[in-house]
Amino acid sequence: MHGVAGDPCWPTMPDAPYTEKNGNSGVRGGALWWPAETNTSIRPGWFYHADEDGRVKSPQRLMRFFDESVGRGTNMHLNIPPDRRGRVHPHDVEVLASFGHALRASFATDLAQGAIAHASHERGPAFAAAKVLDGDWRSYWSTDDGVSTPELILDLPPGRPFDLIRLEEYLPLGVRVSRFALDVQEDGDAWRRIAEHECIGQSRIVRLEQPVSARRLRLTILDAPVPPAISRIAVFRSVAPRAVARVRSSDPTVLSSAGWRIVSASAPGAEQLIDDDPGTSWVAPAPSSRAPAVVVIALGAPVRLGGLSIVPSRAVMSRASPPRGFVAETSVDGATWQPAAGGVLPNIAYARSAQRFPIAPPREARYVRLSFADLAVPADRLALAEVGLFSSLDR
Repeated sequence: MHGVAGDPCWPTMPDAPYTEKNGNSGVRGGALWWPAETNTSIRPGWFYHADEDGRVKSPQRLMRFFDESVGRGTNMHLNIPPDRRGRVHPHDVEVLASFGHALRASFATDLAQGAIAHASHERGPAFAAAKVLDGDWRSYWSTDDGVSTPELILDLPPGRPFDLIRLEEYLPLGVRVSRFALDVQEDGDAWRRIAEHECIGQSRIVRLEQPVSARRLRLTILDAPVPPAISRIAVFRSVAPRAVARVRSSDPTVLSSAGWRIVSASAPGAEQLIDDDPGTSWVAPAPSSRAPAVVVIALGAPVRLGGLSIVPSRAVMSRASPPRGFVAETSVDGATWQPAAGGVLPNIAYARSAQRFPIAPPREARYVRLSFADLAVPADRLALAEVGLFSSLDR
């Protein structure tokens, strides 16, 4: 749901009840063939809300989503909710166009074409090293029985810098590689390691921080129970997506967070709740009824409040959970507080969508205090992405 597959993400699972941990990373050698799908929404929630127009994922974030899904061998599912007209919002369309152009351009030309492949071991002509370059997924490089940690080298054409490396296994024979490494050699220099990972599978895409102008690329199988079966090695030069300016929400009831500040919080970093970026999170120790997580927000000026939203974190975090429920209070002076809203956040642990609540009756306030006394699922930490406020709430 957060758009980040496990690394590694094995395409097999145990024949046992599902757990989120296994679902995110799979299990090496599991009894069931169960390739993962990595899903997220282009917006903080699954459905369209005008107050999220300014929180659409950027083309750069969608490129990272591709790396963290397809690049780890999973199916990429991107939710794109239509607005109340039944159309995709123009800003979402602009973001998708930029993302799509960059993705197509990045993988348009395999710069390994024309390379010469040779390996430390080959099973024979039908399984020669050159099979990784022939563009046919049904052919593959392999080695004799008993040779499970060989290496393959590509002598690359000159003048072709690259920063994307794509590896694929011949899946009819299963996922054979447990761990592998990639090294480059530039102009006769010593080999330099650029990556080391577990699992190749259907597709493993390695993105380098900077392009390299290597004349040789080496794949080393570090661990495998049987001889490898590698059907493809390709290299590409990435194209950055065109930047798309963020837009303001088209909902006139959304209150701008400009001028808001955190007065107090039970844990540092609460500024992340009002930075208008659902990709950042406030993380606090697990709360309890005796020691709730509390944050107080000063609005800068008297504001008429009619509703609020709570956005759970979608970031991958170990032992972290959104809150199970909340209590919201308002104040005009920061000293005297009135109950404003509260309750359970339905299915918050798994849907991870923004939830909206009316403040009834609407009232003028200069401060908002939020308290969280328990977590949606057992964890060591609370994680929350955003808090939003509305002058009224049309549910």
